[in-house]
Amino acid sequence: MGSGWWTFRETTYPLGYFSTYVYGLFPVVPMWILYFTYKRFWLFFGIEVVANLIFAFVILRWFSKLGIVNFNKGWHVFIAEVLITLIFYAYQRWQDAAVREGRS
Repeated sequence: MGSGWWTFRETTYPLGYFSTYVYGLFPVVPMWILYFTYKRFWLFFGIEVVANLIFAFVILRWFSKLGIVNFNKGWHVFIAEVLITLIFYAYQRWQDAAVREGRS
């Protein structure tokens, strides 16, 4: 299973072909970082870049050594995660603006 960037050797059965990565810390950590750094974009972005670098180049390589994932393109993973993080932040700002307009 994989998209050519990596191949998962273990899944969260019976949840199908999704990896534990989808159900793990990736969706949760950015939410907590956003919670503590919201409205301070550069602080949020800096912490996210560091967290994504650690994940893409330390944790995924460790998973590869454990035989959980066949990892081969760290920069692709890092760039994808940063783009998702930026979309996540923009979505939250958009939602806050919509809530403020609804209150008026």
